[in-house]
Amino acid sequence: MTGWVNGNDYARSAEVFGILPVDRITQNKLGMLEYCHEHATTMKIQFPDLAQQQGTHSAVLPVHTAEEKAFF
Repeated sequence: MTGWVNGNDYARSAEVFGILPVDRITQNKLGMLEYCHEHATTMKIQFPDLAQQQGTHSAVLPVHTAEEKAFF
Protein backbone atom coordinates (compact mmCIF):
# COMPACT_ATOMS: atom_id res chain seq x y z
CA MET A 1 0.00 0.00 0.00
CA THR A 2 1.24 3.46 -0.76
CA GLY A 3 0.27 6.56 1.17
CA TRP A 4 -0.64 4.57 4.28
CA VAL A 5 1.23 4.77 7.59
CA ASN A 6 0.87 2.05 10.21
CA GLY A 7 0.31 3.92 13.50
CA ASN A 8 1.22 0.77 15.45
CA ASP A 9 4.84 1.24 14.39
CA TYR A 10 5.19 4.29 16.67
CA ALA A 11 5.43 4.72 20.44
CA ARG A 12 2.74 6.69 22.27
CA SER A 13 3.63 10.18 23.39
CA ALA A 14 2.83 11.79 26.73
CA GLU A 15 2.42 15.12 24.92
CA VAL A 16 -0.79 17.00 25.63
CA PHE A 17 -2.50 18.99 22.90
CA GLY A 18 -4.61 21.98 23.81
CA ILE A 19 -4.85 21.36 27.55
CA LEU A 20 -1.77 22.21 29.57
CA PRO A 21 -1.30 20.63 32.98
CA VAL A 22 -0.44 23.07 35.77
CA ASP A 23 2.84 21.96 37.33
CA ARG A 24 3.16 21.46 41.10
CA ILE A 25 5.56 24.40 41.52
CA THR A 26 3.03 26.80 39.99
CA GLN A 27 0.18 25.27 42.00
CA ASN A 28 2.12 25.69 45.24
CA LYS A 29 3.17 29.24 44.34
CA LEU A 30 -0.47 30.21 43.66
CA GLY A 31 -1.93 28.24 46.58
CA MET A 32 -3.85 25.88 44.28
CA LEU A 33 -4.91 22.41 45.34
CA GLU A 34 -4.26 19.37 43.18
CA TYR A 35 -7.04 17.37 41.53
CA CYS A 36 -9.06 15.09 43.82
CA HIS A 37 -11.57 12.73 42.20
CA GLU A 38 -13.58 12.39 45.43
CA HIS A 39 -13.97 16.18 45.70
CA ALA A 40 -14.94 16.48 42.03
CA THR A 41 -17.68 13.87 42.29
CA THR A 42 -18.97 14.91 45.73
CA MET A 43 -19.12 18.63 44.92
CA LYS A 44 -20.13 18.02 41.27
CA ILE A 45 -17.65 20.61 40.02
CA GLN A 46 -17.98 22.01 36.53
CA PHE A 47 -15.63 20.53 33.93
CA PRO A 48 -14.14 17.72 36.06
CA ASP A 49 -12.40 16.15 33.04
CA LEU A 50 -10.60 19.41 32.33
CA ALA A 51 -9.61 19.78 35.99
CA GLN A 52 -8.22 16.24 35.97
CA GLN A 53 -6.17 16.86 32.83
CA GLN A 54 -4.86 20.12 34.28
CA GLY A 55 -4.16 18.42 37.62
CA THR A 56 -6.01 21.15 39.51
CA HIS A 57 -8.76 21.11 42.15
CA SER A 58 -11.09 22.99 39.79
CA ALA A 59 -10.77 23.67 36.08
CA VAL A 60 -8.69 26.73 35.19
CA LEU A 61 -10.54 28.73 32.56
CA PRO A 62 -9.86 32.15 31.02
CA VAL A 63 -11.82 35.25 32.00
CA HIS A 64 -13.80 36.09 28.86
CA THR A 65 -17.15 37.78 29.53
CA ALA A 66 -17.55 41.47 30.38
CA GLU A 67 -19.06 40.51 33.74
CA GLU A 68 -16.08 38.29 34.59
CA LYS A 69 -13.61 40.97 33.48
CA ALA A 70 -15.32 43.53 35.74
CA PHE A 71 -15.26 41.06 38.65
CA PHE A 72 -11.57 40.23 38.29
